[in-house]
Amino acid sequence: ETVGPIEASMNHYKANHPQLKKLDLYSQNLAINRKIVNGQYLPHVNGFFEFHYGKPGIDFFKNSWNPYIQTGVNISFKLFDWNKRKRDSTIIQYRETKIINHESDLLNWTSQQLKSLYQEKKSLESDLKRIDRLIEYSDKIRVMKENLYLEKQVSNLEYLSYLQKLKAYQIKKKQIFFKLE
Repeated sequence: ETVGPIEASMNHYKANHPQLKKLDLYSQNLAINRKIVNGQYLPHVNGFFEFHYGKPGIDFFKNSWNPYIQTGVNISFKLFDWNKRKRDSTIIQYRETKIINHESDLLNWTSQQLKSLYQEKKSLESDLKRIDRLIEYSDKIRVMKENLYLEKQVSNLEYLSYLQKLKAYQIKKKQIFFKLE
């Protein structure tokens, strides 16, 4: 399957444009934020284990040092969030929608600009072909007018006006080349 020049340009644009890369990073950041928000409202379980050597117990004046161990489990969860989870999820969803809309607007605008550029290029190429034919035709007429001038059958003004028309076509051709570059 061959890809046209517009599609190839759009693929290159999507892969390399810094603004699209930035929007992609924002999307990844929002996906991480969504996981964080969802994780904040799950129960949290923490455990700990400590080994000590010291004076455990209430009698601090007793001169006996012993090893002792402390362990524990902590379970915590939010009882009331007052719809904060839903609000946070909605905010993240709005931000994701905003990024998606901005990206699609940017891609649509770029696609329209590329289509107009390729259309203009196509138009300029057809103009170039037309100007080449005009130059070729005008050069034949110039040779004929020059011969007629040398035979004194046409005035020098008529010959010079045709030379000027030929020069105008050549200038127009250079302008089209300049626009195509």
